[in-house]
Amino acid sequence: MRAAGMATMAYYYFDFRNIKKQNRYGLLSSLLSQLSTQLDSYHDVLSKLNSDHADRTQKPTSSALTKCMKEMLSLPGQGQIYIVIDALDECPNVLGTPSAREEGPMPD
Repeated sequence: MRAAGMATMAYYYFDFRNIKKQNRYGLLSSLLSQLSTQLDSYHDVLSKLNSDHADRTQKPTSSALTKCMKEMLSLPGQGQIYIVIDALDECPNVLGTPSAREEGPMPD
Protein backbone atom coordinates (compact mmCIF):
# COMPACT_ATOMS: atom_id res chain seq x y z
CA MET A 1 0.00 0.00 0.00
CA ARG A 2 2.81 2.38 0.85
CA ALA A 3 4.66 1.74 -2.40
CA ALA A 4 1.44 2.41 -4.34
CA GLY A 5 0.97 5.74 -2.53
CA MET A 6 -2.13 4.53 -0.71
CA ALA A 7 -0.62 4.62 2.79
CA THR A 8 1.92 6.52 4.82
CA MET A 9 4.05 4.92 7.51
CA ALA A 10 6.40 6.10 10.23
CA TYR A 11 8.23 4.06 12.86
CA TYR A 12 9.81 4.90 16.20
CA TYR A 13 11.76 2.81 18.69
CA PHE A 14 12.23 4.01 22.27
CA ASP A 15 15.80 3.08 23.19
CA PHE A 16 16.87 2.79 26.83
CA ARG A 17 20.51 3.29 25.80
CA ASN A 18 19.90 6.70 24.22
CA ILE A 19 18.28 9.35 26.42
CA LYS A 20 17.27 11.38 23.35
CA LYS A 21 15.12 8.45 22.25
CA GLN A 22 13.18 8.13 25.51
CA ASN A 23 10.83 11.09 25.39
CA ARG A 24 8.02 12.76 23.49
CA TYR A 25 10.33 15.27 21.83
CA GLY A 26 12.43 12.54 20.23
CA LEU A 27 9.32 10.63 19.18
CA LEU A 28 7.64 13.63 17.56
CA SER A 29 10.80 14.90 15.88
CA SER A 30 11.42 11.54 14.27
CA LEU A 31 7.82 10.94 13.18
CA LEU A 32 7.48 14.43 11.71
CA SER A 33 10.70 14.03 9.79
CA GLN A 34 9.70 10.63 8.42
CA LEU A 35 6.20 11.72 7.45
CA SER A 36 7.40 14.91 5.77
CA THR A 37 9.48 12.91 3.29
CA GLN A 38 6.47 10.94 2.12
CA LEU A 39 3.93 13.59 1.10
CA ASP A 40 4.37 17.14 -0.14
CA SER A 41 1.50 18.33 2.04
CA TYR A 42 3.27 16.92 5.13
CA HIS A 43 6.49 18.59 4.03
CA ASP A 44 4.66 21.92 3.75
CA VAL A 45 3.38 21.64 7.34
CA LEU A 46 6.87 20.85 8.66
CA SER A 47 8.39 23.63 6.56
CA LYS A 48 6.02 26.10 8.20
CA LEU A 49 7.14 24.93 11.65
CA ASN A 50 10.78 25.28 10.60
CA SER A 51 10.22 28.76 9.17
CA ASP A 52 8.57 29.80 12.45
CA HIS A 53 11.87 28.83 14.13
CA ALA A 54 14.14 30.00 11.31
CA ASP A 55 16.51 31.92 13.55
CA ARG A 56 17.45 28.56 15.14
CA THR A 57 18.09 30.20 18.50
CA GLN A 58 15.37 28.08 20.05
CA LYS A 59 14.13 24.63 19.14
CA PRO A 60 10.39 24.13 18.67
CA THR A 61 8.69 23.08 21.88
CA SER A 62 7.05 19.70 22.35
CA SER A 63 3.73 21.52 22.15
CA ALA A 64 4.69 23.01 18.77
CA LEU A 65 5.73 19.57 17.52
CA THR A 66 2.44 18.08 18.76
CA LYS A 67 0.48 20.81 16.97
CA CYS A 68 2.45 20.14 13.78
CA MET A 69 1.72 16.39 14.05
CA LYS A 70 -2.00 17.07 14.53
CA GLU A 71 -1.98 19.32 11.46
CA MET A 72 -0.31 16.64 9.35
CA LEU A 73 -2.68 13.91 10.49
CA SER A 74 -5.78 16.03 9.89
CA LEU A 75 -4.98 17.01 6.30
CA PRO A 76 -7.81 16.06 3.93
CA GLY A 77 -7.45 13.57 1.11
CA GLN A 78 -4.70 11.38 2.51
CA GLY A 79 -4.62 7.60 2.53
CA GLN A 80 -4.14 5.33 5.50
CA ILE A 81 -1.53 6.42 8.04
CA TYR A 82 0.36 3.83 10.05
CA ILE A 83 2.51 4.88 12.99
CA VAL A 84 4.41 2.07 14.67
CA ILE A 85 5.83 2.78 18.12
CA ASP A 86 8.02 0.08 19.61
CA ALA A 87 9.53 -0.41 23.07
CA LEU A 88 7.29 1.88 25.09
CA ASP A 89 8.58 -0.01 28.11
CA GLU A 90 11.93 1.73 27.49
CA CYS A 91 10.46 5.07 28.60
CA PRO A 92 11.67 6.32 31.97
CA ASN A 93 9.41 6.61 35.00
CA VAL A 94 7.91 10.09 34.73
CA LEU A 95 4.41 9.66 36.12
CA GLY A 96 5.13 7.52 39.16
CA THR A 97 4.63 4.25 37.30
CA PRO A 98 7.85 2.28 36.84
CA SER A 99 8.60 1.04 33.34
CA ALA A 100 8.75 -2.70 32.69
CA ARG A 101 12.54 -2.40 32.58
CA GLU A 102 12.57 -0.78 36.06
CA GLU A 103 10.23 -3.42 37.51
CA GLY A 104 12.53 -6.24 36.50
CA PRO A 105 11.65 -9.69 35.20
CA MET A 106 8.07 -10.93 35.25
CA PRO A 107 7.37 -13.52 37.97
CA ASP A 108 6.94 -17.13 36.82
